[in-house]
Amino acid sequence: MKKSLIALAVAGAMTAPIVAQADATLYGNVEVEAIFGDNFATGEGADADLEVDDAIIGVKGASDLENLEGVQAYYQMEVEFNRNADPFGSTDTGSVVTRKALVGLESDFGYLIFGRQNNLANAAEVMDKYAESFSTNNYFAVVDRLGNAASYVTPKFAGFEAYGQIVVDGEGDDARDDVDGGTVGFNYNLGGFGASVSYMEWDDGLGDTNEVSTVGLGYSIADLTLEGQYQNAENNSTNIDSDMWGVGAAYALGNAKIGATYMDFEIDDLDVESDEWGVYASYALGKKASVKAQYTSADVDGDSGDYDKFVVGYNVSF
Repeated sequence: MKKSLIALAVAGAMTAPIVAQADATLYGNVEVEAIFGDNFATGEGADADLEVDDAIIGVKGASDLENLEGVQAYYQMEVEFNRNADPFGSTDTGSVVTRKALVGLESDFGYLIFGRQNNLANAAEVMDKYAESFSTNNYFAVVDRLGNAASYVTPKFAGFEAYGQIVVDGEGDDARDDVDGGTVGFNYNLGGFGASVSYMEWDDGLGDTNEVSTVGLGYSIADLTLEGQYQNAENNSTNIDSDMWGVGAAYALGNAKIGATYMDFEIDDLDVESDEWGVYASYALGKKASVKAQYTSADVDGDSGDYDKFVVGYNVSF
């Protein structure tokens, strides 16, 4: 639960905040997963898949500004390669997407961040423990990153920090205003207790407004961590209102961690209801490599039934 907003905003595969880096740093991350399950991909059913879950490379750095005492400039560029092209093709001509491209300023006043960057509202999504969860893949409404964005993060004081982000995308002839969306929220961490609250609103380009409110809570005592989350999402044109909540617990055993989660999701107007439970374990092979195992099972009413998935993964970063 102890997520720093500035670390969330500009951290890459490495978790250290960018402002702590004195020189340019090249970093990257590759994760391969073996996935076994029923109905886990498209709802049509599948037996097994061996895939690259992440293939990321980036560069980041920071430097003091001689003409502005006490102010530091930083930057980050990060791309992701096409992870799963034709397995029988002789060459891979898949696309490369830009995950982040940002510049910023850091001083006693806090942080200013401009460009494509992480969505700071993700700090409240504490239940997103594993990428292969049916619920977190399909129901959590907060996107991971924002383009055409500007952000301000306050300095941390007594465990409290707040933020605001706006998205301004003037392209296209649509019904959007000058400011097309944004997020506001705060994090609080002190004495093992953590709380994150976020609100996000954006126009979809067709005159419809979407709103997402999220609250995440956590408490750590010794090696045990307990967490919970509630999220409400609403589309103002369709009047579809959805609610999701979840609870989880994790326990650290040296280099290993084990945990369990339960999540519940409802859309009353569409008569859709889902509940999911999952267990997971991870083990750090070193500072730059780890393995994991996950099992999740979701029961979706009003859909195509059960979704079960078992995942084994191996991750290496640099």
